[in-house]
Amino acid sequence: PGASLRPLVEEGAAIPERPVVCELAADSERPEIQGRMVRTERFKYCAYAPGKPDEQLFDLVADPGETRNLAGDPAHAADLRRHRAMLAAWCKQTDDPFLASLPGGD
Repeated sequence: PGASLRPLVEEGAAIPERPVVCELAADSERPEIQGRMVRTERFKYCAYAPGKPDEQLFDLVADPGETRNLAGDPAHAADLRRHRAMLAAWCKQTDDPFLASLPGGD
C-alpha cells in the first residue's frame, strides 16, 4: 500500500509522518539474500539477511553521504530500536516473512 506524493510536489504539502519502506528483491542466483529499508525524515535504517553488516543506520542530516554506520553506536541505540520497531510493524502489517530475520523478530 502506498500514498500519493503528488500533494508534496504540486502543493508543497507536509511530508507524511509514516516511514517509507523498501524491499531488496532476492537475486535469482542468491535468493537467500534479502533486505529491507525504513526511511524517516532524519534516518535511514537497513536490515539484511543474511549479511554483514546485518544492520545499518544512517543520520541523513549529519551524514548525507551515508558514510558512518551508527547501528553499533550506543548514542543511537534508541534510534536503532525505534527503526527496528517500525520495520517489524510493517512486516507484521504486510505478512512479510522478513520479520523472522530482524533482531528480536518473531
